[in-house]
Amino acid sequence: MSNREYRHIVRIMGKDIDGSKSLSNGLTSIKGIGKRLANAIVRTGDFRSDVRIGNLTDPEVEKIEKIIEDPSGHGIPSFMLNRRKDLESGRDLHIIGPDLELQNKNDVDFMRSIKSWKFHTSARHERWVFQKQEPALPIILKKA
Repeated sequence: MSNREYRHIVRIMGKDIDGSKSLSNGLTSIKGIGKRLANAIVRTGDFRSDVRIGNLTDPEVEKIEKIIEDPSGHGIPSFMLNRRKDLESGRDLHIIGPDLELQNKNDVDFMRSIKSWKFHTSARHERWVFQKQEPALPIILKKA
């Protein structure tokens, strides 16, 4: 492939991204990367944020993937990571893609096993499981 050949679809971290998107907007289509982290990745990698993803070369894509795999090792602060002080390893991690969905499911299962997960709906007029009070009955007016 030539040095600056335009690609319509670029694969970054297992996700196909439209080549016409800007770099910071295109990175947000990866599950687990938001706008702030995408901007931090662009600044850390010394890229221009307005460059199109389709114009990136293979070494530049590899550089972006390395930053996404280990953001704290490249100078991105730990408060921008989505899994700080992991229960199993104790390290600050950033999980993306299907691993993020699996980890969220495992967290919910763990919280259910220790009985700390309470899923409540916030819709009006719905009774919760722990509500002991009977719902108010409509007042029936007597005919005089």
